[in-house]
Amino acid sequence: MVSSWFGACGKPVVSKEIIMSTPVKHIVHIIPTLNFGGAERFVVNMCNGGTADMYKHSVIILKQEQPMAQELIHADVHVVQKRGKLSLHLVRDIQKKLEELQPDLVHTHLFGADVWVRLAARRVGVPVVTTEHNVNVGEGMIKHALKRLLACTSVAYTAPSRAIATYIEKEYGVSETTVIPYGIDISAFLKTNPLKLAASEPIKLLIIGRLVEQKGHAVALRALAEMKNDLGINWTGGVSVVAQLRMWQLHMRVLMWFWFHRFGKGLGLWWQKQWHQRGLL
Repeated sequence: MVSSWFGACGKPVVSKEIIMSTPVKHIVHIIPTLNFGGAERFVVNMCNGGTADMYKHSVIILKQEQPMAQELIHADVHVVQKRGKLSLHLVRDIQKKLEELQPDLVHTHLFGADVWVRLAARRVGVPVVTTEHNVNVGEGMIKHALKRLLACTSVAYTAPSRAIATYIEKEYGVSETTVIPYGIDISAFLKTNPLKLAASEPIKLLIIGRLVEQKGHAVALRALAEMKNDLGINWTGGVSVVAQLRMWQLHMRVLMWFWFHRFGKGLGLWWQKQWHQRGLL
């Protein structure tokens, strides 16, 4: 039945409402890795949050990098190894895996899955839902062209924010995007004892995330510039815009101290230690 959903160029031949209301039993999420990151966290939370007696979740990754796999409760992880940058074999390998898993729906995340998997899923006749996780301001011409070319092969698009939805509708020609905000488990933060800082103490901030334009660090610095306290900021993640941050700091005349840390598996323990010993916000 699912193959009948596709018309020319993979466009659904029935309404989106009929497709989404069809009882889906097996969803296969495909993402390059289960390394630490926002898109990966989204996949893990979606698998764990589903109703086990209604939906079966599987995850296919393209590299043997899966530290977050240990957090999965109801999903199996399958590795279809990507070899090299081009990996012409990958479409066929993914096709074989999909034929083995027999999913009712494929859910793709990030560029590698968006390209290779949609080609493979079309061969198998399985509908694809694509989630775009970012406003891809640094995207190259080739990647951009491929995403635009393959946009019509997904029966539905989702995005975690209206800004991303607007971007992909404009840049990739997607006709409609459903906005589904990320869910954030705040239970660990709710159990944390409140900080008591003396008025003379500098405020120490911990910011976790890649230092790229899309994360809005300039907005945070503009807000921090309005504070009268000295600031100590810990940034954890990639540091591709460090020079830009320094420029913002000088321009806004904010007194700050920066510490940069690479994101890794021990971040949770490191954060707890800093919180108790230094008092981080």
